[in-house]
Order: sequence, then C-alpha cells, then structure tokens
Amino acid sequence: MTKHPQPRRLVVLLCAVGLGAWAAPSLADVQYKFSGFGTLGAAKTNTDETEFRTSVEQVRGAGRKPDLGVDSKLAAQGSAIFSNGVTLTSQVLGSRRGGEEFELGFEWAYAQYTGIDGLDVKAGRVVLPAFLVSDSRLVGYATPWLRVSPLVYAMMPLSNVDGGQATVRHAFGPVVVSGQLTYGNSTGSSSGVTAVPNMVMGMVGGDPVYYQQNTTKTETNNIHGFNVAVEWGDWTVRASQISDRTNINISLITPPPYLLIGQPATLDSSKSFKDKFTEFGLQYDDGKTVVMAEHVSRSTSDEKVQDSKGWYIAAGYRFDSVMPYVMVSEYKETFTISEGGLPPKAKGLAFGARYELGGSVALKAELAQYKNNSTYIFTDTASPSVANKKINVMSVALDFVF
Repeated sequence: MTKHPQPRRLVVLLCAVGLGAWAAPSLADVQYKFSGFGTLGAAKTNTDETEFRTSVEQVRGAGRKPDLGVDSKLAAQGSAIFSNGVTLTSQVLGSRRGGEEFELGFEWAYAQYTGIDGLDVKAGRVVLPAFLVSDSRLVGYATPWLRVSPLVYAMMPLSNVDGGQATVRHAFGPVVVSGQLTYGNSTGSSSGVTAVPNMVMGMVGGDPVYYQQNTTKTETNNIHGFNVAVEWGDWTVRASQISDRTNINISLITPPPYLLIGQPATLDSSKSFKDKFTEFGLQYDDGKTVVMAEHVSRSTSDEKVQDSKGWYIAAGYRFDSVMPYVMVSEYKETFTISEGGLPPKAKGLAFGARYELGGSVALKAELAQYKNNSTYIFTDTASPSVANKKINVMSVALDFVF
C-alpha cells in the first residue's frame, strides 16, 4: 500500500478545486491561511550491512554514517476559506520517498464542505486515517516522540488516497463521538532484498540462496476505510479498518548463473489480492503525562503474502520543557515463507527525550534497538549476515512548525 502523485489523478484534483471555487459566492468573502512544518533529522546505526528506514518508499536509509534523509522533511500548506462553508486546501511535502533523495509532491489537495453542523465532507487527495495520529503523522513537532513507532506505522506506508471522505462528529455531554468514511485509489513503489534459490551452489554444498535487490510497483484500488473515535476528557479511544484490492508487480534482478542459461536481466512477477488493515488505539494526555498505544493487524487473500501484526506502547512525562519517554514495540508475522523467509518476530525498544526550545521548535534525541526482521524498516532482512540481528539506531531531530 504505497503511493505517489499521478498526472491523471492530479487532473481530477484540479477539477475538484475548480468546482469548489465555482461554488464560492465571491472572492471578496475568501480568507487565506498559510502554514508549514519541517524536520531536520540525522540517524545512524551500528552496521552498514543493512539500512534503517521509516518507510518502504525509502530505497535507502541510515548506516554507520549519519544520514539526513530518513527523517528530514519540509512541507507548506495553504487554504482558501469561503463564507459558504467551502474550503480549498493543498499541502506540498518534500522528503525522501519514491526512489528519490528529496521528492516534492502533493500530500493533500482537496475541496472541503463544512456548511452543515457536525458534518465534514472532502473530495480530492485526502489523508487516509489508518492510525491514531494519521492527520499529524508526518508533522514531527506534533508527535511527542522523535518518530512514530516505525515497526507499526511502516506496516501501512499509504498516508493518503485520491478520492473522498466524510466525517460525522457529535457531542454527548462530555463525550465526543466521531465516525469517518474514506474511499479512493493510490499507486506507488518500494524496494528490498529477496531470497532466490541458488540451485547450482546448493548442489555443491554452498549457500543455497541468492540475495537479490528487488523493486515493487503497487496499484491499490477500491480503498475503503471506516474509523470511529471516542474522546472523553484526557482520553481518546479509536478503532479503524481499511480494505482494498492491491495489485503488485515485482521486478527482481536476475542472479548471474540464471543469465548464463538465457534468463532475462530481470525476473518479473505479479500478484493481485484483497488486503485488510485493522487498528485499535488508545491515548491519554493530561498535559503532564502522555501515553499512547496501538495494535494493528494486516491480512490478505493471498497465502504467499505474509499476514502480520504489530503493537507499541509509548509513555512520557513532561518536566516543564523536557519530556523523557520510552517506547516498546513488536512486529510479528502470522506465518513465514519457507525458503529464505523472514523470522517471525521483530521487537523494538527506544529511549528518548524532547526539549521545547520555544517558538514552536523542539529538539529530540533517541536511542533505539530493533531486531532486523521487518522489511518495512530495514532494506535487507534476508541476508544471513544481518537477518535476525539486533541493530542500534541513534537519532536526533529538530522539529518546527510555522
């Protein structure tokens, strides 16, 4: 489930913007708002044999040398607010994704109608609310920790869809209940390392597996999601489910011996399957203590595509401008592919601190350790030299909003 802007879909978005502007009564009744956010981050690990990343859209990540591209990003957002309840919003985000070191793209671009009390309707490129903090998932300053749990959040790399969204919100005394429906489509790409049988070496006692680079093109259609949230004072409880039809095309670089017997330079294969992603979340924040926890699961209709589960618990306490925190997380596969497959479980432990510099700027530092069993956050989990190994990740980040 990955995504990238496509020209055809941008045309649809522009049409949505044009219809929204046509519905507005007068340009004199328009208010404009501009804002933005960014992160300047650096991360390094204790190995160069695999690289740490926060999304499968990042074709490379951090090794022994400090890497500035894993967490760094910059975004600008603008809104035109009309007096009849129509708002046009666009957000442009630049970060490492889609095979590029720094790619600019529309993260959001939608027309919104809020003219009916308790109802919010959007059409265009909208956020996909898969997680507890989906709206602010990419805004480092809005996240208490240096980054959201990579083991869990990387399981759903899709952060937006081209389609529509409707939200209903109602207060029952001190309790606020909201429900949201989302529909759309998306495309994207990812990369990793795949284990390929090495029949020749296997027969002579050598390594029976090649470890080859692969790229995957993904088209995700008929994405439909529903989530419900209950807010009561300092507490928020949330549940969501997203279903879709995923079509993937995997291109694998052919191992040298296969070239000698006339195989093409790349081996291509494709799959099409139904995909379901379910999430349950809990948050407590009284201004001093903040606790967040989520449990997610992914299941597919293809028995050769790994089903998986993940969870995390994170907690911090604010001492004036300083907040130390701890995060425990786990990623687990329901089953493992036999030959060269991934080990069934990856665990993560992170300790960090956040320091408020004032003026909507925060400095964060984190030391984390992950077992290298998740292709979502490591570029190579198949090679014997790194598979199932514990990898330390050291990170610092300067987050800001404007």
